[in-house]
Amino acid sequence: MINNYEKELVTEENIEEIKEEINCDQANEIHVGDTISTYAIFYQPGNQRGQLTIVHNEGRAGIHFGADSDWGNWDEESQWLTLDDQGQEYDINGEWLNECDFDDQGNRIDD
Repeated sequence: MINNYEKELVTEENIEEIKEEINCDQANEIHVGDTISTYAIFYQPGNQRGQLTIVHNEGRAGIHFGADSDWGNWDEESQWLTLDDQGQEYDINGEWLNECDFDDQGNRIDD
């Protein structure tokens, strides 16, 4: 099971441990000097486990739903990931966001 890291500085001393913990293709994008956060996320069907990894110093994040990760730009203020290819947006919990999830002031509406 992965440890969640919260704005962890990747060093020569901890990089191998962090990469082993991440244990998916996202580990290949982690380098000494990066500041990262990783979170276990759960998605349907069946409440399966995925992973969100944020590379704060690069403004990038990857989301993993069981296949190869999709990467995009990470917005620190909104805590949203916007995927490079599809333009889809996900929040820090791995939930897909769309325009009907927001009021007219841009505030998220939770069911």
